[in-house]
Amino acid sequence: MVSRFRLTVQIDQGAAGAGLWGQRKRRPFSTALTAAVGAAFLYGGPRRCLLQTFAAVRAAAECRPEPMIDSRWLEFFIGRRWRHDGGRSVAFSRTLKVVLHIGRHKTGTSSVQRYLSKNREALKRDGVLYPDLGILSGRIETAHHEFVHALQRGDTSAAENFLREIERQQSESNCSTLVLSSESFQNIKNSSSLKEMFSGHHLYAICYIREIVGYYCSSYAQFIHANNCFADPYSYLRMFDTRLGEFVSAWYEFSHGSCFRYFNKNLLEEGDIVQDFCHHAELPYYPSTVLDEWESNVSIGGNLLYFKLICNAFGGLSRDSYYALGELAGKKRKFREKIPVPVQTQSELRSRGYNTVLKRVTGCEPKLRDYSKNTPFPDVSSLREDIELILDNAVVRRDFDELSVSPTLFTRSANSFSRGD
Repeated sequence: MVSRFRLTVQIDQGAAGAGLWGQRKRRPFSTALTAAVGAAFLYGGPRRCLLQTFAAVRAAAECRPEPMIDSRWLEFFIGRRWRHDGGRSVAFSRTLKVVLHIGRHKTGTSSVQRYLSKNREALKRDGVLYPDLGILSGRIETAHHEFVHALQRGDTSAAENFLREIERQQSESNCSTLVLSSESFQNIKNSSSLKEMFSGHHLYAICYIREIVGYYCSSYAQFIHANNCFADPYSYLRMFDTRLGEFVSAWYEFSHGSCFRYFNKNLLEEGDIVQDFCHHAELPYYPSTVLDEWESNVSIGGNLLYFKLICNAFGGLSRDSYYALGELAGKKRKFREKIPVPVQTQSELRSRGYNTVLKRVTGCEPKLRDYSKNTPFPDVSSLREDIELILDNAVVRRDFDELSVSPTLFTRSANSFSRGD
């Protein structure tokens, strides 16, 4: 809060900047007024200079609790830097520790995001901001996917909207730690915009990594579940990206500190992904929080995955069905079973060097499980019964009926699919 006739002047990493929040070293109002006049003249010309001077004097006289000077006209003094392409760095009221939770996919990220979202206010009281961007994205969001997607597609307008909201929430809370979480961070090919956006702040990336064959199984399930694309496991194998070394190197170069963890329940803090994340990100952990059983976004599998695969061939299902299928998987263990992977395919995947990088960056020897004896995909013996159970869900049934596909198609095509015809 700004005190009467005073404005903060703070120094971060050798760059002098005038702040607005009445913290750290303080200077008389005359110093603040000089900064305001100079910035207003530099960015707005003589007329804007006069208006800003008047606004500053009036606000000081009234002893207002909010900033006395429009921060847009103090950009030079609070360290806001603009790039030639119109993008800018974040103008927070202090230097922050920025924790980026970057995934990877299917490593308990949804559980972490729901924990952070449900404890947003408690975290804020402890100096940790987990921004609420749900309103801007048009639906309730526990993560920051839309913000990252805007960066990926180069949508500067959308990115600016999200950025302004993050800045607003940080300025109101004055938190010293900012946490952003999205698995989509791992898909950013060019990190220069993100790097410049948070220049001047301490970036810390935390990432969980699965053993390669388990990751392939989960990645395939997520690909079919989240998209309306048709690809059998063998086709997907050809597009499966195993270049872990390049991924790790890029994040080491980008951030000031990176923490890579082997995703193995036996090696996590208390066997819990949320506690492990909080421990390594140095965040408060509130043990009373209880998450709904199915909210961890488990991978769909078994005949449920086969059902979604066939639906994809006819146009796919709606986003509502995505959540409905996830709920079914959470309630039925057989709908979470991973696809079988032939021994030869497992050996080929494990020869690519991925697990070697995993061991090097995490210090853990990956556990090599045999996936060849998993339940057949699809499981013809229970397929008819499982399809009926799936279609008992009203949301899935509604979307399925719009495809104009007969349920008997699943059983007719199952045998030829299993043979790879």
